[in-house]
Amino acid sequence: MDVLPEDYFTQKHIQGAINACVYEVAFIEKVKSAATVNTATIIVYGESSEFLASAAAYTKLIDAGFKDVYELTGGISSWEKNGYTVEGPDSNKTMDYSSLKFHPNKSELAVSSEKSKIFWTGRNLANFHNGHLKLKSGNITLMDGNLAGGQFSIDMQSILCEDLTDKGMNRGLISHLLSADFFEASKFPEASFEISGSELLKNASPGAPNYKISGSLTIKGITNDIEFDCIVGWNTKGLFFAQAAFEIDRTRWNVMYGSGKFFERLGMHLVNDYITIQLFITAG
Repeated sequence: MDVLPEDYFTQKHIQGAINACVYEVAFIEKVKSAATVNTATIIVYGESSEFLASAAAYTKLIDAGFKDVYELTGGISSWEKNGYTVEGPDSNKTMDYSSLKFHPNKSELAVSSEKSKIFWTGRNLANFHNGHLKLKSGNITLMDGNLAGGQFSIDMQSILCEDLTDKGMNRGLISHLLSADFFEASKFPEASFEISGSELLKNASPGAPNYKISGSLTIKGITNDIEFDCIVGWNTKGLFFAQAAFEIDRTRWNVMYGSGKFFERLGMHLVNDYITIQLFITAG
């Protein structure tokens, strides 16, 4: 039993194996539909002994009452190294869908403004608000399968708040954010970000930042350099994804309302200088 996701099972698996992904909530139910009695002999395997998928599957099956369960030491990697055959359309090669190298032939990708998301969180000492902005347009530049650059345009007039359920308070906050106190969106309707450098972070595990990005962020006509770590990869359908979470000091872009750097005796009107930004970028 191959306990990796279906995409990987389809790519390559041990001949005659069935698939039940251990990462799915319904893993045990899927196994029970394939093995109708708890006394069935089940041999589980994953990618290699370096990871825990097959060990987790073994434990779950034993806890679920299956009696005759074994783990294939070394997984499919060891199986192949020992000269045994595998089957599947990509049985002669291994693809890592989390790597940019999956599509080294592509040089520029259009960013999807509909599928990409920009979230913000602003705070004061006792409270916070969060919402999102729309990405107006963008592109990603690749070189030899690695992230090399990119340009992005952000619609500042699209700013929305998600946590305030009272419509009047919500409108009031958005009106304030759009005003000259904050982003002055009628005068500066677009912000932009341009990647000036990217450093591949070696030995990064999937799900951890694998790139350090540097670039210039322009808000209210003011441009400052910023730097942040991000996670970059492809999915099995060939789409590019990037995600990041970082903070910026809004006062560097002349967004000074409620800042203790510039105003005294603010009391309840004090607003933190730092805004948290979360990016989820999709391109293809």
